[in-house]
Amino acid sequence: MEYFPHDDFKTIVKDMDASEIIMYIKNLVSALQYLHQSNIIHRDTKPDNFLYNRKQRRYALIDFGLAQYYNNNLDRSEALKRRFGSLGGGNNRRSTIEMPCLCEGKLISPCSSCQIKPEFIVNKAGTPRFLAPEVLIGVNKQTTKIDIWAVGMMLFYLITRKYPFFHAKDNLAMVAELAAIFGTQSFIQVAKEHGMDLTFGFSFRSLNIIQFAFSHRYENSGGQLSIPIHCDYCNEYFQGSTPVENQTEIGCFCRQMEISESSQTLNDKLDQEMAEMLASCLQVNPVERISSDEFVNKFNKS
Repeated sequence: MEYFPHDDFKTIVKDMDASEIIMYIKNLVSALQYLHQSNIIHRDTKPDNFLYNRKQRRYALIDFGLAQYYNNNLDRSEALKRRFGSLGGGNNRRSTIEMPCLCEGKLISPCSSCQIKPEFIVNKAGTPRFLAPEVLIGVNKQTTKIDIWAVGMMLFYLITRKYPFFHAKDNLAMVAELAAIFGTQSFIQVAKEHGMDLTFGFSFRSLNIIQFAFSHRYENSGGQLSIPIHCDYCNEYFQGSTPVENQTEIGCFCRQMEISESSQTLNDKLDQEMAEMLASCLQVNPVERISSDEFVNKFNKS
């Protein structure tokens, strides 16, 4: 391809305002929609593969080396074996997956005993911090919605102004980090729906992703949230994560609300739009996750 001068994501993530973030995400989803309408999954959607020229407001989705046609009738496990071989070191994927212990429930690297556990067969293609939950746990049926999860993760980084936010270097560790936000039960349920048993040695509640993300965005600017509820769980895990004077405003992260209700806790209309985009993309269950067509119909007309 021709040379495409672009800005480094690690630089722009620190100061992009809401309107710029929205245009960035809309252009990314439009590019993916073009692929998805041809039944093509990009499979490696991430900042390095979506070039952005900030001055010219130009965008380019690149690197189709991992792209695959999506066939609703294709058994993903057989397709992956044909393309990548037996990635788990054996011919049969384990029906039960044991997660790292997290060493007393803290988000740190797996201990030595966890690191020697055998792995299950899963497509290792892509960067763990952008892989969808169904890819991370080795679900056979993977659709174009795995790209939409990656969009949600990119939006999460842009909203929080922190990249990287997660530091996992392998799939199991990434599941553990995501479970701390989206809850262990949500991953267990997705695995169960696909005939798999996912076992955690710890338990996390599902957090309100909108409140969690925007609390990080505004943690040093006076706060923009209004959740008058507290609980011992949030006090234990998030004590000191926000300025003391704002803790009464930010309140409880594990209070679940509808997406539209949760977004209304934000004062700015553009923030509300970003919030709805975020929650629509970051659904652990792919059935509940928005598609690229649905995204364009809902947000690109606004």
